[in-house]
Amino acid sequence: MTKEEWERFDRSLKMAEETQAPVPVPQKAVVKELNWPPGVTGALAQAIYHNSARPVQTVAIATALAILAGVCGRGWITYTNAGLNLYLVVVARSGIGKEAIGDTIPTLVLDSVKQGERGASSFFTFKSMASGPGLFKAIADAPYACLLHVDGEFGHNVQFMATDKTGPHATLRQQMTRMYSKSAPNSMAGGIQRAKAEDSIEIEGSASYSIIGDTTPSTFYEALNGKMMADGFLSRFIVIEYHGQRPPLNENRQPLPPRRRALVQQYRWAGGAAVCERPADCRARRGRQAALAGLRPPVRPEPECDRERGAAADVEPGAPQRTQGRHAAGCRR
Repeated sequence: MTKEEWERFDRSLKMAEETQAPVPVPQKAVVKELNWPPGVTGALAQAIYHNSARPVQTVAIATALAILAGVCGRGWITYTNAGLNLYLVVVARSGIGKEAIGDTIPTLVLDSVKQGERGASSFFTFKSMASGPGLFKAIADAPYACLLHVDGEFGHNVQFMATDKTGPHATLRQQMTRMYSKSAPNSMAGGIQRAKAEDSIEIEGSASYSIIGDTTPSTFYEALNGKMMADGFLSRFIVIEYHGQRPPLNENRQPLPPRRRALVQQYRWAGGAAVCERPADCRARRGRQAALAGLRPPVRPEPECDRERGAAADVEPGAPQRTQGRHAAGCRR
């Protein structure tokens, strides 16, 4: 190349550098967490947050909702006459702070027992359920047939349920699917009849079973299959994801709860609501319940809810589909 050609080439390079757009610097993703709920629910969630070793707002709110669902699942009804039991799964990376679920709930239970609420522990179980009859017996053994099941590493149980076709975990999945809608005042939980009467299990009237589990994304999502989506098992769960970074260690953990006597009194009242036998009594106390828990009147779901459910029903079994729980459509039932 001649000298003039080199100069033209050099000028063209400079022009290209001047007109080249700057490379955008990747911004750190903003993680949006759940908003603090009002009333006693919010106070309980914040107490759990400040008591956690690694505080995560989303985990604290999910834990508070699970506690109230476990205690008040039979004493509250929605406008569709459904109970308030919840199936919650917290999905987050390992070491992110999910252990607050299994740490703070026993702390609250033991604190309530020390304050005189001897029956507080009857609303909770931390056992691993190995079969459907075992789950049904745990609910039947609860004095008020109102139970919260705290299940750590829930993703492993989902794996067992996905691979077990006719064994004990298949019956566990069947009972979990069935018990979800048995908390309404007019529901009948039923029972399990065996040849020997002493081996039979029966629950008179309704029963409220709630569960909160934690798992890692890979363990949980890899275990799901199309059958779980088609038979309604997965749609019963509210899946709460947390994608944030690992929070720093909380070196100033506050006692749980901060106002022990007030929360214990509210806990006692909530336990009384859980054993409300007649729907008329529950409705008569609904205004006082709403004032205590800080909840707003139930809001009817958007019309899109029924359309999405109708579209999901048209999907052929086994066809690829996007799974949406009832929370995605804004539905309670």
